[in-house]
Amino acid sequence: MDPVRWQQVESICGEALEQDPRVRAAWLKTACAGDEDLESEVTRLLDAHEADPEFLERPVADAKVMAGVGGLDDGEPPEKIGAWRITGRLGRGGMGAVYVGTRDLDGVAQMVAVKVVRRGMDTAEILSRFRQERRILAGLDHPNIARLLDAGASAEGRPYFVMEHVDGLVVDEYCDQHRLSVKQRLRLFLVICAAVQHAHERLVVHRDLKPRNILVTSGGVVKLLDFGIGKILATDEEDPAIETSSQARLLTPDYAAPEQVTGGAVTPATDVYSLGVLLYQLLTGHHPYREAARSRAEIERAVLETSPRRPSTVVTTGISRNSGTETLSPEEIGSRRATDPTHLRRQLAGDLDDVVLKALRKEPERRYSSVASLADDIRRHLDGHPVQARPDTLSYRTGKFIARNAGWVAAATAAFLALGATTAVTLVQSRRVEAEATRVVAERDKAMEVRSFLMEMFGASGASQAVGDTVSVRRLLDLQVANLSGTYQDRPELKAEMLEVLADAYDRLGLMQAALPLAQEALDLRRGMLPPEDPSLGSALNLLGWITHETGKSAEAEPILREAIEVRRGTRAEGGEDLSRSLNDLGVVLNALGRYPEADSVLSEALAIRLAELGPDHRSVGITGNNLAAAYYYQGRLEDAIRAQEIAVQAIRKSLGSNHQRTVVAMSNLASFRRTFGDWVAAESTYRELLAIESELQGPDHPVTARTRTQVAQMLLERGMDTENDSLLAEAEREYHAALMAFESAMGPDHPQVGVTLSAVSLTVSERGRNAEALTMGERALRILEGSLGLANPNTLPVMTRLALVRWRLGQVEDAIALQRQAVTEYEAGPASTGPEAARAEAALCEFLLGRNQPGDGAEAVQLCSKAAGSMGGAVRSQSQNTPYIQLRLVQAFRVVNQNRAADSLLAVIRPAIDSLAARSGKIRILLDSLRANK
Repeated sequence: MDPVRWQQVESICGEALEQDPRVRAAWLKTACAGDEDLESEVTRLLDAHEADPEFLERPVADAKVMAGVGGLDDGEPPEKIGAWRITGRLGRGGMGAVYVGTRDLDGVAQMVAVKVVRRGMDTAEILSRFRQERRILAGLDHPNIARLLDAGASAEGRPYFVMEHVDGLVVDEYCDQHRLSVKQRLRLFLVICAAVQHAHERLVVHRDLKPRNILVTSGGVVKLLDFGIGKILATDEEDPAIETSSQARLLTPDYAAPEQVTGGAVTPATDVYSLGVLLYQLLTGHHPYREAARSRAEIERAVLETSPRRPSTVVTTGISRNSGTETLSPEEIGSRRATDPTHLRRQLAGDLDDVVLKALRKEPERRYSSVASLADDIRRHLDGHPVQARPDTLSYRTGKFIARNAGWVAAATAAFLALGATTAVTLVQSRRVEAEATRVVAERDKAMEVRSFLMEMFGASGASQAVGDTVSVRRLLDLQVANLSGTYQDRPELKAEMLEVLADAYDRLGLMQAALPLAQEALDLRRGMLPPEDPSLGSALNLLGWITHETGKSAEAEPILREAIEVRRGTRAEGGEDLSRSLNDLGVVLNALGRYPEADSVLSEALAIRLAELGPDHRSVGITGNNLAAAYYYQGRLEDAIRAQEIAVQAIRKSLGSNHQRTVVAMSNLASFRRTFGDWVAAESTYRELLAIESELQGPDHPVTARTRTQVAQMLLERGMDTENDSLLAEAEREYHAALMAFESAMGPDHPQVGVTLSAVSLTVSERGRNAEALTMGERALRILEGSLGLANPNTLPVMTRLALVRWRLGQVEDAIALQRQAVTEYEAGPASTGPEAARAEAALCEFLLGRNQPGDGAEAVQLCSKAAGSMGGAVRSQSQNTPYIQLRLVQAFRVVNQNRAADSLLAVIRPAIDSLAARSGKIRILLDSLRANK
């Protein structure tokens, strides 16, 4: 086929693929205008595409080869390739077929992807390219690149290689299905950049970066695939059989860089360009060229000649698909990014516009110098720092503008001179506007003082002034909401203020579900009338973000609070107290999401601002110190946590008094940390005192009172378990049930706090011998936590551990071990891998393995208990009962694997701590006696 004819066929075929399949045949007859040969050629090409979706993405040279070779259909998959049993087909490309393969390793089935050269495609060039892909993969070792596992030749002599099997979604589909925000998409993109940079550091250019070659698993793990047209930059490693034809342009047109289209030199900048196209799509939903071009030739021409629109401008227009039969509206584009079109445009305008367009520059030398540089600019944007993409040089921008618009420049110059005549008048008016703005700020500040006073009456006022009769207050608020719906229609700013007051009041009474829609309405009103940098917008965002978190939707709250921080950083000249509030609230959310190092950083910044501007005795210092202590605790930094908590208690006591509810919360946390050190008696006494204060201050059914009640119940449960005292366990069960009813009433049946409390009830019931009842409760608790927070969340993992124990007690040994192993795996992969909670989970799995006592269980138990004892010993003092108990389990594991010398040595070291605890700890005494008897 001559090139002109081929281009005609390809152009019509590209347009045909955009048509609705139901009308494609009729459309094709019209497009071919009676040329039956042309229609036949296009039809054959379309049929090939239906069988092999990547067909059109191969170079012309490959298409010619395939057109002249018969017998390419591999038919049914082979039963076995090498050591791998074939169970199905994953796909088929230009040179290879990809199958699902499995084999058993130590009784565990390993699933892989097996890629083998197809029959009839074993030309010298394709075999060389297959070998090169295998060589590339063998040199790459990165968690986000699919790994090479095996290689060889089939029984027919066809080369194959084996890769890890990736079960996931294409990256853009994953982002849309999970409705990831712009910032979440940028963080995911940074992972992709790290994988590509790893390849570049090993002198490999991918050359085919596109969504289909980047999968994301259900757990959010990115995997980069398909180095089939990758290029090794080191020339002494290049196979001379590859690239035998100058016409063999290996590329996917939609993601190809200009130098790929023209056959120029391929460098790391080529992948930077493809990443720019991918980033454009992830942020906007649009392709930079596809909507203006349909055929391959049109796309290539657009890549070479057309400048893409700025991302911030395209998101306000819809996307037309299938020749206009399907349209994605701007609202849907925004919704898939957890926002609306107006706000999405604002997020992309400026930094992100320039970052994306720099990656998409036609000249390779004017793009980012490396993928690492592109990733660094994105990190700078996420961190609020200036990006390198802005600004471009003035001489370059000016030269380009004048060259394109010589006539308009002359007219603009005349207009500029005319504009100068109005400058003096504008300056006078601006001074008046500035004076008015100062007055408005003063009025706003005064209004905020009044609002704070009113809210303090509704909220935390001290032990002698309880919140009040929540029934009558609720009725009052409901009436105000009803009245507000028909008032202030012509004064949206005042209505937004009133909505925020009501939302704040509901929230302080623990009625978060009622507060949420009011806060959302207030924010919507402010967005419609205020510029994005207005301080009032920051306040509305912060209120909505916090209430969203309190309803159990912490992941949804994070981007709202981050936006509040961005707004408040821009208004820092008015003082940092507002900024510190948003930082503090974001830190609380990050703690709830289990991202403790991030929470540590954010809360440390908030605390520094508050200490500098408010002094060490201000209650805000105490609040942030309390939250920072929690971040330390969950990282296993218990001594840091206690020091921070002591600072928090001191600040809150001095500012609010010893019996204020915030003091109660701070004291409760300090008691929890000290309990971990093993001082149970003092901790229980403190908890009971706090419960009496909360019941008087907030009422017995308030969520704050219920949280304190769970801490009392926890102390009773631990003591009852240790001493096998059923009266203590019965009291613990009553306290947990009372707390559970309060949480369900205030927060709804699916709130994470309900799940956590239900799990504790399940364990208490199990300790009292009612394991079937406990199993039902524990399974429901896990469903709640998995649905609201996910299995990897640190609040979910203790629930898994408790459920595993109940299953163990019911004789469901393998189910219990599998669930507990999953909890341990999640702990080890998370930020609290060396903390006390992880150590307890490891010790529990060790205990199950010792109880099952199958071959290999003892060795694994030794490894688990050694790590748990080390972690616990580094996190808490030796007086804690948890540490010696775990150490005794390690002694038991040593005995099982016949390491009696190691057991005796460890027993001698920990003997002083054990002797002091055995008298008051039934668990330790029983285990110690058992070890002595079995020596």
